[in-house]
Amino acid sequence: MPDDMFFTKNDRALRKGRRRAKRASIRRRVEFCRVGDEERCFKGLMVNLAAYGALLVSEDSLPAGTLVSMTVVRDEADTTPLTRIRGRVIRLEERKDGYVEMGVEFVRKPAVEKRRKPVVPEQKESPQLPKPKGVHIIDVILGG
Repeated sequence: MPDDMFFTKNDRALRKGRRRAKRASIRRRVEFCRVGDEERCFKGLMVNLAAYGALLVSEDSLPAGTLVSMTVVRDEADTTPLTRIRGRVIRLEERKDGYVEMGVEFVRKPAVEKRRKPVVPEQKESPQLPKPKGVHIIDVILGG
């Protein structure tokens, strides 16, 4: 796949390759844990972000296919969560420096159609104007 990014004739290949969406390079601290096991969380770094997923780098890893809950924070000093995301680990790759890259695909909840009664606007009665009491004709002659 990396070869496709550099050697294809597509002029956008360097940025996108055969991916579904462009990636944005970021550096955000992330805490991730297995869904259902929020007691045991790991720390890592989110190094790139796309519309459908993200790449995490960490000393710890979870097996491919694992549902994860990720909390993205601003930095070490400010641990206020920026967002919480659910995803599924789809790729693991061990690097030479001992860290593990985890490709995570975001999991979106399917939209549920709620059936409701159709909203019909209320018909307001228009105020009743008084009826004319007779017919008045005015003739006006202008000029001389």
